[in-house]
Amino acid sequence: MRNRTSEPELEVRTDSPQQGSPLRTPSQALRRRSVGRDQATEKLSQPKAGEAETPCAVEESHETRERNWRDAIATACADMLHVTLDDLRRRHERYRSERQGKAPGAADRSFAIDEGDLGARAPRDFADYVIMKTLRAHDVFSMQNARSWTFNLMDRTGDGRAYRPEFVRYAPLMPPIADGAIAELEFEVLAGRAHRQSDCNEEAQNGDQQGDADGSSRGVRPVDAAEPFIGFETWDSFLAALVKILTKPKPEWTEAKKLLQVEPGELLVKSHTAIDHSGMFPIPGKLFLSERYLAFIAALGRSHFLLPLELVRGISTTELPIIRRDCLVVTFEPPSRKDFAADTPVIRFAPSTGAERRLLFSFSEFRYATQRDAWHAYVSEMAASFWCARRNNLIADGVARMAMRLPRELSETSSAAIADAASMRPAAAELPKSAMRAASGNTVERSETADVTEVASLYYADLPPPVLARVARMNIIRSRALKRVNQGALPTRLLVFAPDWRLESSDTGGATSDDGEVLRRKHEALSKYVAAAKQIADGERRSWLSRAVQRVNVNLEVNRRRREAEREDEPLDISLLSRNIALFIELLAPFVVLFQGLQYVVQWVQPVLSAIVLVALLVMVAMNWVKYLFPVALATYAVFLLLIRVQLAGPAASDQAVATASERTTSFSLIMRVHNGLRVTQSALQAMNYHLAKVESLHLWRAPHLTWRYLAALALVVAVTAVVPFRWLFGLLVVYCFTLQFRNPDARDFVDEWYEAIPGRAPPGEGATAALRTRAEAPVT
Repeated sequence: MRNRTSEPELEVRTDSPQQGSPLRTPSQALRRRSVGRDQATEKLSQPKAGEAETPCAVEESHETRERNWRDAIATACADMLHVTLDDLRRRHERYRSERQGKAPGAADRSFAIDEGDLGARAPRDFADYVIMKTLRAHDVFSMQNARSWTFNLMDRTGDGRAYRPEFVRYAPLMPPIADGAIAELEFEVLAGRAHRQSDCNEEAQNGDQQGDADGSSRGVRPVDAAEPFIGFETWDSFLAALVKILTKPKPEWTEAKKLLQVEPGELLVKSHTAIDHSGMFPIPGKLFLSERYLAFIAALGRSHFLLPLELVRGISTTELPIIRRDCLVVTFEPPSRKDFAADTPVIRFAPSTGAERRLLFSFSEFRYATQRDAWHAYVSEMAASFWCARRNNLIADGVARMAMRLPRELSETSSAAIADAASMRPAAAELPKSAMRAASGNTVERSETADVTEVASLYYADLPPPVLARVARMNIIRSRALKRVNQGALPTRLLVFAPDWRLESSDTGGATSDDGEVLRRKHEALSKYVAAAKQIADGERRSWLSRAVQRVNVNLEVNRRRREAEREDEPLDISLLSRNIALFIELLAPFVVLFQGLQYVVQWVQPVLSAIVLVALLVMVAMNWVKYLFPVALATYAVFLLLIRVQLAGPAASDQAVATASERTTSFSLIMRVHNGLRVTQSALQAMNYHLAKVESLHLWRAPHLTWRYLAALALVVAVTAVVPFRWLFGLLVVYCFTLQFRNPDARDFVDEWYEAIPGRAPPGEGATAALRTRAEAPVT
C-alpha cells in the first residue's frame, strides 16, 4: 500500500499492487515530470521556520498536487497521440470557443451529448479534453498494462482512488466497461458505499492521529468520508473478470450453432449445464442464452430446441413436487409459420411441450438456488428487452432488425450509449485472428481525426438483433463481472429492462427488493435507452439519399473487414499445393478444349462447317449485324448447356436423374472421353507457355528494337480504329483468320519475321548450358 503521508510517485500501478513494483506506462513523460513536481511540492509542503502550516497552505498544496498529476497525465496522453501539447491546447481553445458560441441547449455534436448532461460528461478543463481524446483514439483493451493505465486516468490526484465524477466522464469512453446510461449505477456497485464509508472514516482517524504525532499533516488529502470511491484492487478485479468473460473460448456454443443452424456470428450471453424437465423424462444437456435465442442441446437423444426470445411470454420459478428441485419456468408462444418460414431453424427446432407451452429447467445445485436465480434474471432481462422494443414500436419500425452500425452524429448521451453497445466488438474468441489484427488500426492516423464522436473499437455487429437486446447483453456481461468482484453476489442494478423482477441477493441467502431510489434510477436509464432507440428510428427515416450514403459507407467498411478476415495465414503444404494444381488443370481443361474447337473451325478441318461459319460472319458484317454478336454468343452458350444435359442423361431424363449422373462425372472427364482432353491440355499449355514467354520478353524490353516496332504498330492501330468503322475491322479480322490455312507455309511476311525474332524464356538449366557451350566454342585469341 502506498504511504499516504508523503508525495506519491506518479506511477501506473501493476496488476499486483501488493508487490510494490512501479507501474509501466505507455509513455515516460510521467516519470520525467514527477521530478520537478516532487521538488515543487516539497517546497510548498515545508512550512517556514517558526511558523505553523495554515489550512490555506494545505489546500494550496493539494491543488498543486492535483494540477501536477493531471498535467503529467496530459503529457503522457499527448505522447500516445503523437501530438504536441501546444497543438492540443490550440484544439482545446477552438473547442471552447465553439462551445461558447452555441446557444444554450444546443446539441454538442463533437461530444455526442446534449447541453443538460455537460456537467457529467463534458471536459472540465484541458486535461479532461486530452484524456477523453486519448480514450476515443485507443482501444483500452489493446493498450499495454491497460488496467492500471485506465485507473490512473480516473485517479484525481494519484492517491489510489477513483471518484464518481471521473468515473462517470471516462468509463463510458472505454467500451465495454460502461455506457452513459448506467455509469453511475455501475460505480455504486463497484464502490460499495457502506463498506467504503467505514474505511474512509477509519482512514481519516488514522491520518489525524499520525498527523498529531508528527506535528504536521503534509500529504494527507482531506477526504470526504461520505464520498464513495473505487480502489485499484476493485478496478483490477473487475476488468480482469470482464476481459475473461469476453475472451473465453466457447467451443460448445460454436458446435451448438452448427447443430441448430444458427448464424455463426450469434453472440452468447450465458451457458450452463441444465436438465430439461419439460417432457416425460428429464434430459440432461446444455442451456444457452444468446442475444436472440434460448437454446438447449441434449446430451442424450435429439431433444434439441431453439426458442426465439421474442416468443417468450413469462419467466417464473417453481419446485418439482417429488424430487424437490428448484426449476426455472419459461412460458412461450409457439412459433407461427406465418411469421417464420417453414425451412428456418426456428420451425425445425421448435420446442414441443404439448398444450402446456412451457419449459422447465433445473441446474446442477443442491440445497440452494443460485444458478436458478441468476438465470431467472438473465432470461428475464433479455426477454424484457424484446418486450420493451415491441411496446415502443421499435421492431415494427425496423430498428430492431437493422444490421448496421448506429449513426454517431446523434446528440443524446443515451444514443451514444446505445451506439457504443451496438458497435461493441464481439468476444475475441469468436473473431478470426486477421480481423483482430486489422482492428488495431493506425494510432497516428486515428489521433489526427479521433474525437469523442468516434469509438476506438473497430468491430462491427454483423447480425441484426434488436438494439435493446444488444444493450441488455452487455449489461448482463458487466453484471457477471461484478458478481465475481462481489464474491458470488449477483448485482442487479444494471439489469434495467425488467426492474419489477430485480432482486438484490443478500449474504444470508434471502432476497430483498430494490428500494424506490434504485428503481427510479433504473427507470431513468431505461428511458434513456428507449429515447435513444427512437431517435435512431427517426434517423432511419431520413431522406433516401442520406440513408443510401450511410449504408454504402457501412458496407464498404464491413466488406473490407470481411476480406481481411478471409486472408488467414496458412503454412505451405506441398501435397495440398500439388492437389490444387492438378484440380486447376482439370477445371481449366474445358476452356482449353473450347479454344481448340475455335481452331478446329478456323483451320478448315471440316470444310463445310468452316464455310458456313465464314459466310455467316461475312453476312453479319455486310448487314451491320455485328452488334448482335454478343447475344448470338450467349444463345450458343445456352444451347451448349442443353447439349451437356442431353449427353449426361438423355433428352427425356428428369432433373433428379441429371443431377445423379452429374455427381458421377465431371466436365473434364466428359470432354476427355470425346477429345482426349489430357493430351490436348498438355499441348495447349505448352503452346501457351511459348507465346506468353514472347509477350513477357516484349513487355520487359529484352529486345528494344522489337518493342519500338510494337509501339509503332500500336500507334497505327489506334489511328485506324479511330477512323475505320468497327464492323469493317471485324470483317478484315475474320478474313485474315480464315485464310491462314491457304497461305504458303514457306512464305514469311514481316510480321512473322518480327514475331520469330522475339526472344522467349529458355527452359530451366538450358540457359547456363548454352552460355558454357558458347564460351567453349569461342576462338582463342
